[in-house]
Amino acid sequence: MTWKALRTSCQLCPLTFSFTWILAFLLSTGGVLAQDGQFRYCCDIQKCQNVTEVCRSTPGCAQSCLTGPNVSFPASCTPSWILPGQEYSCFSQYMNASVSRVDQICGQTYSPGSEPAPMVLMDYGTCKQICPGWHLSPLSTSTGPVTLLIQYIFPVVVFCITIPRRRKWEVPDFLFEFGDKRLLRLPRLLASLVVSGIIVTIDMTVWIFTIFVGAGPILVGGITELVLDFEILRYIDHNVSLSANERVELMVTVLCGNLDLEHNAPDTRIKAALRLAEPAHKLEETKTHLISMLNCQGTFGSLVGAPVLFFIGSFVVTLDTLRDHIGDNSTALSLSFGMWWTVITHVTIISSCALASNNPSTVASIVAGADKGHGSQKDRHKDQRRHHADQGPHRFHFGMSRVFKAEFMPVALWDRGIMKKRWLERTLQPSNNRASPGRMSGCIHPGQPELQPIFCLMLVPLSAFLLILYPTTLAFVISYTTPRICISCRAPCPRLPHAAALIAPALAALGAALFTAFAGTILQLLGVYGNCLCAIPAAAWLRDRDAARFNLATDTAEHRAMSAYWSACGYAAVGFVSVLTYLGWWYQRVLRRRLLRGIGVLGGSE
Repeated sequence: MTWKALRTSCQLCPLTFSFTWILAFLLSTGGVLAQDGQFRYCCDIQKCQNVTEVCRSTPGCAQSCLTGPNVSFPASCTPSWILPGQEYSCFSQYMNASVSRVDQICGQTYSPGSEPAPMVLMDYGTCKQICPGWHLSPLSTSTGPVTLLIQYIFPVVVFCITIPRRRKWEVPDFLFEFGDKRLLRLPRLLASLVVSGIIVTIDMTVWIFTIFVGAGPILVGGITELVLDFEILRYIDHNVSLSANERVELMVTVLCGNLDLEHNAPDTRIKAALRLAEPAHKLEETKTHLISMLNCQGTFGSLVGAPVLFFIGSFVVTLDTLRDHIGDNSTALSLSFGMWWTVITHVTIISSCALASNNPSTVASIVAGADKGHGSQKDRHKDQRRHHADQGPHRFHFGMSRVFKAEFMPVALWDRGIMKKRWLERTLQPSNNRASPGRMSGCIHPGQPELQPIFCLMLVPLSAFLLILYPTTLAFVISYTTPRICISCRAPCPRLPHAAALIAPALAALGAALFTAFAGTILQLLGVYGNCLCAIPAAAWLRDRDAARFNLATDTAEHRAMSAYWSACGYAAVGFVSVLTYLGWWYQRVLRRRLLRGIGVLGGSE
């Protein structure tokens, strides 16, 4: 995967995002509705038809229960929201125990003292005939879209706010200006509230799915940056022969290595502003500037600690609910959905460990103060900024503006690792190859910080892949072991988007991953997966589909046996996120303490 292709793919992300809306809508309303069954009521319809058929052939039953002015039971059983509430007591006196047992198999809930429900098998052909259409998920149930949004999606919004970004869709300023005419103030206020909410919602939705789909490249860039930070700080600690200026430049690489080198030459200007031309007079000022740059990045606990607790809490609630709903497929599948989204939690943890802040305002103010009194240098930088401003419109940003209106600009998350590597290479260049006097003057020391090729090509991508593989594998296990045990509609969804983003070519991978992630989420929330086609194995979709059989009952012996895997996977996901959060906090503390120690002893080697 090339970084240039990846950048192009992400610039096309809004178009692909809009395209997935259309495809998801067509898939959820057209094809599935016409081809597959309304699986939710299939068991109730089958029960209704069985009871009705037996009643018609039983003397006295049809006349008493199926005809007459006071009989509300339908003679024809069709998909209806009133079916689960049908009253079958009229039929009990005419039917034997084997028939009345049908009453107990649809929607049976788990109870420690109850027997498992018997299995009721139906073939796909029959299901497609008697259960046309798919059922929209009820809003008020424990596994409906509202619950899924509150338990899993809304906490993800909190994570995404803490993940650094470069651009966003801003609400226009004119929406906050209501004029002097009182009659127009209220309508304009209402319009402003509605339009502002729509813009913010679209912006945050696009950002969430950008992180979700691009988790692989983002993790690769984040892990690379963290390793480089550690190597640079260790190099500073172990090389006492480094001068104060050399140490300052390496610290600047750690704190500002996420800034775009092509945008206003930040490396040259920042290092020149902090250079100790007169150590005795400027040392304390440089230390203060370095500490200010470090404090721009929030501590790990404030950025990640509270959101992680909030997210883990939703899992604990779901796992606690699972005890009372052992035989309920919907509860298990909602847990699988939540595990799928923990990928964003891992991205948040990795991106919050770094010491480089995404807000360049403090750095820009330090450089601006140093530029005062250097007229020719200032004019040169002004011309350089004008050149970059002229190049801006040729890039596709789809109306998005920069998050920080500062002189410098951070790179995208997936570019942070490679950008910091470029900063380090420039810092370590010999003095005779440098274009600016504000760089290190020798820096030919043993054991220079660098990443070995095997580390770049194997260990970093492998670490990122494992961070994605772990939660998606747990989600896959739950989907796979939810009866019927097979690979069908849900099971591949957690694995496809992130595997594609790491393995396939960038543009095709991101397009496929975005559609899979976005469409998979929408279809889960709508309840489209609850249809007859998704109840049979995927291997039977292309051959002998009508003969494929599946179980309609809930709380069967198989459900109870598989629930052990659901709970184990849930607690494994919670434990992994907790351990990863602790390791992230510990790692950032190590980096911060090393950097502060290096700042504190700055000048001691002079």
